[in-house]
Amino acid sequence: MSVQAYIHINKIIESSVFAKLPSLTSIRSFEAAARLCSFKDAANELNVSSTAVSHQIRNLEKELGVTLFERRTREVLLTDEGRALFQSTHKLMKGLKATIDELKDAPTTLTIGTTNAFAAMWLVPNLTYFTALHPNIDVRIKADDQLVDLEQNRHIDVAIRSGHYTKQDHEHGDHHVLLHQETLKAYATPRFWQQYQTCTHDIEVYYTQWKNPHLSQPNVAQAVSNLGIKNATLHSFEDENQTIQAALSGNGVSVVSELLATKPVSATWLEEAPRELSICLKGLDHYCVIPSWNINKDAAVLFRDWLTLLLKTG
Repeated sequence: MSVQAYIHINKIIESSVFAKLPSLTSIRSFEAAARLCSFKDAANELNVSSTAVSHQIRNLEKELGVTLFERRTREVLLTDEGRALFQSTHKLMKGLKATIDELKDAPTTLTIGTTNAFAAMWLVPNLTYFTALHPNIDVRIKADDQLVDLEQNRHIDVAIRSGHYTKQDHEHGDHHVLLHQETLKAYATPRFWQQYQTCTHDIEVYYTQWKNPHLSQPNVAQAVSNLGIKNATLHSFEDENQTIQAALSGNGVSVVSELLATKPVSATWLEEAPRELSICLKGLDHYCVIPSWNINKDAAVLFRDWLTLLLKTG
């Protein structure tokens, strides 16, 4: 006999054996009544009627061909057969409850898809606030600047996107939620601004050129020209994270997201341009997307609501 044939026959035997077992409903009713010595108390615990418990136990006795309880006026007592069955069912129910409790307490994995810049400059620095509130949610970040079809790719539970939040997005309700309407400002190191007035060489100005050609590009060159930044030379990157790093190098000015510059500014690594050189341009919107197949997942909704609240309050 081949291994495959042996496995197939074994599955058939196991299937026929388990098919002969009583229903879990009748086992639960019996275990509760036996443990509590009362059909009424068992019914209260299981949130059913006493009649339903009595009916389940009678069916179980009929199926097994034995009497499990000695029924008296104000109490029920286990027979010898009932005690033997209770030992097995009680052990079974305890083991089942312990396993379910472990599963409930096990961390829920939540995969967040977002851009490289948003992940590095905002989400990672703020993620500890969320994990402190929800320690049983294991957040994993998948950073990628390529747009992912969330209905087809089911490896991402929640997406944080940068783009133009439209009327059509708003009509999706809970699936698409606007988080933050971005502005772009000019930043450099404090040391750079101190030396700017006496600087004699060209000023390097860095900005981000969006990869997606369908996104409207802010006119950074015109804004720089209007300010009269002397000897400005413009350089572009495809990733806003790189644009911020260029400013952190201390070699020039970067026109970047006010939101993504929050951490470098609060740490005094970067400083917004002096008032006479300030730039304020409309940037991309940040919005949260939960795919339709995941909209009822508690962890996804908790994360979206946390994002919304944190970005709304600053």
